[in-house]
Amino acid sequence: MTAELCPMMRDILEQPQLMRRCAEMDETRIKEFVQLFKDHPFQHILFCGSGTVATAGYVLKHTVRNMLGVESTLSYSSLLLWHSDFLFPHQPPPRHSLLICPAETGYTKGPVELARIAKRHGVPTVCTVRSRDSMLAKECTVAIEKLSGTERALPSTKGYTTGLLQLTVCVAAAAADTGAISPDEYAAFCQALKLLPDKCQAILDASDAWFHQWGDRLSNVPFYRIVGYGANFGTAMEGALKFEEANKCLAKAYELEEFLHGPSGAVRQGDVVIFLFGENGYERQRMAQLYRAMRSVTSGCIAVGAVPEDVSAPYDLPLPISDCQELNPVELILPLQVMACRLARQSGVDTTEVMNPAVKNLLRPSYDKMSHE
Repeated sequence: MTAELCPMMRDILEQPQLMRRCAEMDETRIKEFVQLFKDHPFQHILFCGSGTVATAGYVLKHTVRNMLGVESTLSYSSLLLWHSDFLFPHQPPPRHSLLICPAETGYTKGPVELARIAKRHGVPTVCTVRSRDSMLAKECTVAIEKLSGTERALPSTKGYTTGLLQLTVCVAAAAADTGAISPDEYAAFCQALKLLPDKCQAILDASDAWFHQWGDRLSNVPFYRIVGYGANFGTAMEGALKFEEANKCLAKAYELEEFLHGPSGAVRQGDVVIFLFGENGYERQRMAQLYRAMRSVTSGCIAVGAVPEDVSAPYDLPLPISDCQELNPVELILPLQVMACRLARQSGVDTTEVMNPAVKNLLRPSYDKMSHE
């Protein structure tokens, strides 16, 4: 990496080593998670949260479905609290349910209140959190302490990937232990996990080099569109959030097929559209078709990830993305983090500074940490 490192970039660069630690995670935490699946025949797993926590939940619901074969959904905490039958305060929740919150601080009000309601109704809960002394951790059946520690910058980067990966490792272990995946499938996952840190280091290096050569294509843009498919629609959502949080600009994520139903028609010449290429299959082929078609609409198209050679342009960012659906979202968020960080630095935005703090001070979406210690 070149140039002086800002706080956000320092967080980003820690991720390969943190991923190595995730791959060697404390067996005690994994066993606690796995034991839940031995003790309960879960039929529904619900992820809750807001912001980065919600985007992680979107990715993880695909992991749960693919590896455990269990129905899984995501809901924003406020919608779940006030506009849902699941864990509604005045009626019992469905049997054989599990609530998971891949949290950050453990003091956001929504997840804490949901965990309390779940506890009253005997519904098991799992969270990832920076400290097991947090309010949320104390309400949950299993609390997994995130290995990332505190972020230097406000946008969550290493916290996002670490929490995502720790829960993915737990889900894979539970799937192997319960026979939901075969020993060969679990061995293939473990092998891909072993290769992940070095692969992510290579992705970070390539992404930073790309920005120094082609970053001007992203400069002075009022609005960014990011298109993803499958679990990587969640990656697109997380990437858009990083662009907004770090660069203080407008950004929006689109699912591949939904992009065709209205949003694609709003793109004009010069608009930037980033296309995320994940695992191989029908949707990657569809993404390649969409990418080809949109290049005739705007010169601002950029393909990122496992870009097929027959559609790649010199200004694209091809990367060694894994075909492992459970791990490539961890890989594919990295270039978006680098782009957001470098754009912020280029624009002179301080990623450690809270913007519009009066809004949060008024609405107070989190409990005060000091008053609960």
